[in-house]
Amino acid sequence: MCQSKNCAVIYTFTNKVSVHEAISSILVGKLSIFIMDNQNHQETNAAADQLRDYIKQQLHTGLNPNEIRTQLQQAGWQDNLINSAFLLVQNDVVPNTEQSPEMQNQAIDTQQPTQQEAETPIVQLGETNSQPQPAATITRGRFRTGWLLFKQSLRLLKNNKKLTRYMFMSFLVGLILTIVYAVIFIVGKHVLLQTSTTSRSSYSSLKPAGYVVAFLYYILAYFVINIYSAGLVANVIDLFHGQSQDYTHYMKMAWSKSGTLFVFSFIEASIGLILRVIAERSKLLGRIIALIIGALWSLARLFVIPVIVTSDDNAFKSIRRSTKLLISTWGENLVGRVSFGAVTIILFIVVLIPISLVFIFLASLIGHVIGGLISIAFIALLFMAFSILMTTASNVLNTALFYFAQYRQIPAAFDAELINSVFISRKRKGLFGLGGKTT
Repeated sequence: MCQSKNCAVIYTFTNKVSVHEAISSILVGKLSIFIMDNQNHQETNAAADQLRDYIKQQLHTGLNPNEIRTQLQQAGWQDNLINSAFLLVQNDVVPNTEQSPEMQNQAIDTQQPTQQEAETPIVQLGETNSQPQPAATITRGRFRTGWLLFKQSLRLLKNNKKLTRYMFMSFLVGLILTIVYAVIFIVGKHVLLQTSTTSRSSYSSLKPAGYVVAFLYYILAYFVINIYSAGLVANVIDLFHGQSQDYTHYMKMAWSKSGTLFVFSFIEASIGLILRVIAERSKLLGRIIALIIGALWSLARLFVIPVIVTSDDNAFKSIRRSTKLLISTWGENLVGRVSFGAVTIILFIVVLIPISLVFIFLASLIGHVIGGLISIAFIALLFMAFSILMTTASNVLNTALFYFAQYRQIPAAFDAELINSVFISRKRKGLFGLGGKTT
């Protein structure tokens, strides 16, 4: 063994070099690990961005988020990447929900788009800071616009068939309610109805107690429709946000707003009954006034259910906010909107009536009694299915319009230009009707 000072110096120097190399190796290793982690993080972000774009495209076609998730899992994508991509999508399309309803109302009140903002083109789903344009002139005709919107609503329903359950339950509960009240009027007809006879005929009219019972029926009928519509609206808005829960979840949300929905149903029943009395007991001028008021009310109430679902506003504030949303988005000169009315009539004539006639003919070959019963049952089911489909599609369209007006985003499965052309503006006329312009 070397015991000289030189050996000691050499040993010490060698030992220090080894320690230095060890420390350097550790630092280099940590740096390599950091670089690899950073590269993995960047690759993860890139993959999440790629998935986000794919999810947006699929949502825009109306596909259910759960189905998109299942497809990605079957394709081998990891759950953490899928979850990150969905969070990115939700951050893109979900607005800031920390604002109070008062702040949101203030934002609507103070919203006055500049000329530059009004000329900015509408962007697609996921793009932010977009400003909607004024209502566009419908050049293709109201029927074709309604038909295209109906097809886009059906595209969403095709990929989310459970949406029809809300209106089916509304129809079923409403039918039960109608049967119950029919029995009440039959049993208590001496208390609720009075018969008047003239020289030519006799007719029945309501007594004061009959008006009370009829008004209660009006309120409950509107409440049944509104409570299930609220569940449907909550579900559709979640689909636009890239989320999806079960039917029970959304009906619990609807029932949590039952107090506000009942008050709104009372308002609707009151207005409906007043307009009906005016139309029945007035002459031509009174009927025209009732039609005008009814049309204005149909526009004012358009977004009330979505507003109730997405805020804590009471019924009166919801009506006021619905009107402000409509005006702030499409302008003050609205005279109507494209609906599914003409589409419903055409489909009824072209599809339902021929199918019903063919089935009646086939059923008549079986026998008069049995064939007649089968025909009645089939036609009733056919009309019920048709009614549920059209009502659901109409609710989906209304929710899409609210989503566009409230969040300044084009909802999934809908086209920006079609959404913008739903409402029709009247022409502003100059002196003696000359020199007007379209708004």
